[in-house]
Amino acid sequence: MPELSSGLFSALPWDSGFFGFPTARILPAALDEAGLRVALETMAKVDTQLAYWNVAPEDAVSNRAAATCGGFLADVKTTYAIEPPVSDSNRIRCTVAPVAGGVGTPALYALSEEAGKYSRFRVDPEFPPALFRALYVEWMRKSLSGEKADAVLSANEGGTPFGMVTVQAKDGLGAIGLVSVAPGHQGRGFGTSLIQSALRWFSDRGCRKVEVVTQEKNAEACRLYERNGFRLAEKVNVWHFRPKAFSQ
Repeated sequence: MPELSSGLFSALPWDSGFFGFPTARILPAALDEAGLRVALETMAKVDTQLAYWNVAPEDAVSNRAAATCGGFLADVKTTYAIEPPVSDSNRIRCTVAPVAGGVGTPALYALSEEAGKYSRFRVDPEFPPALFRALYVEWMRKSLSGEKADAVLSANEGGTPFGMVTVQAKDGLGAIGLVSVAPGHQGRGFGTSLIQSALRWFSDRGCRKVEVVTQEKNAEACRLYERNGFRLAEKVNVWHFRPKAFSQ
């Protein structure tokens, strides 16, 4: 599969290798129906099995084209930000500490899957459930190894983690990756404890701003960030397509 074709799409080598089928991203930020069909037909010729397209929610023409061309609105990607990150220790109700030695456990991997319960890869009915689970296990593995996070902070009970948040800091910008609390511990303020602990971690490292991405459908997460001082920064519609439907 070529990396780029006529400026219409870009192949995604990591996604393609991990999923086991050619995956690509549609490049133009805006297209009408005719333009989108050309992009999908072009990708179909090189056997693209899955394509993503990020579209501004206010772009009526592009969103209408996506729906008309069989796209699945897999996510309204919602970014929250806080600057500067200021923590309140009075809101931390449990001990939250880095996972020692970067060692994963079944409980941590289960928490990573819980973090993705509203993921576009989980809600897309054509995306294999086993691949969704493998994707989030890999995300946790890479967070523990330092590839996708600087630390994994966890809350534990009897030596078993029931909540976690992954954190990364670079050039004054902090990023929260995965956040989750085990179902049996939800609704008890532990999510706030994790977020406040993360904010303290970022503040200690001189971060001026912290961002976190979630899904609009994940109302619980949106409320959690808003209660902890984050403000909505951006929304993007993420469409999924199966270009093979456009093969001739």
